Parts: sequence; structure tokens; C-alpha cells
Amino acid sequence: MSKVFISYSSLDKVIALKLANDLRSNNHNPWIDQHGIVGGDKWPTTIVQAIRDCDCIVLLMSPNSLGSDNVRKELHISVDEHKPIIPIKIAPIEKIPDDFRYHLAGLQHIDFIGNYNDGFQKLESRIDSSNSSKEQQQRDSLIVDTSSWTGIATR
Repeated sequence: MSKVFISYSSLDKVIALKLANDLRSNNHNPWIDQHGIVGGDKWPTTIVQAIRDCDCIVLLMSPNSLGSDNVRKELHISVDEHKPIIPIKIAPIEKIPDDFRYHLAGLQHIDFIGNYNDGFQKLESRIDSSNSSKEQQQRDSLIVDTSSWTGIATR
């Protein structure tokens, strides 16, 4: 089950909540502030921990999110934490601001504007491949090169 952090502007809350519910219905574990922050939480700390604990970031791209300081901070933290970022386009965008553009350079976005269901299938496939890559990296990290070891008895 993939842990997916959803980064979005509160002005795009309707589609963000729909996406979170659809991901949950398809055996993913979405983290969204509407459900992940409860009364008494320190929201900056909670968000940073959620980014650190997730497998990937889904960035809902719209004029609203590209103008949001909070989304910008989440993107910067995601990059610092070396998290895969999956940008999805939920509204037409004239120009991507430079501080977003820098981190999104070379990343293919998934278009949700034309057809939500097609976009969702592509997103789910990308999340699954991101999770498979992470599992492979974890398996690879368990491989130890013993060729340089000396003086160790072997059977």
C-alpha cells in the first residue's frame, strides 16, 4: 500500500478530497491535511512528518496551487526529502512560477483536465511503479559485497 502525500491549494479542496477518496478506494494510503491534521496538532511539524513518511508526492497543479506559499513549501520539503513528485494538472496554467519550475523541470505531468478517469488510471500506474522502484531499492540495499572481506571463515 503506497503512502501518497497530496499537495494542493485549499481553493482546490473538492478535487483534492475526491482524489484522496479514490486513492483510498484503490488500496493506497493518501495523506491529505483535511484528514491528517487534527485539533492540537502543530500543522507545520505534522506536514513535514507526513512528507518524510510518504512514498511519493502528488502535486495538484492549478493557478491556485502555483500561487500558494504552503504548496511551494511542501514542494521544497519534498525535494529536500528526495521524494518522487508526480505533478497532475487539474486546471489550465499559463505560466509556471520559477521556484516551481525549477523543481518540476523534466517531470512529465498527468493531465486530469480532459478526463479524470484516464488521469486517475495514469496516476495510479505511476504510484505503483514508484512503489515498485522503492521496494527494489530496499532489496538492493541489502546486497553486501563480501569480495573484499578477508579472514572470515566460510562454509
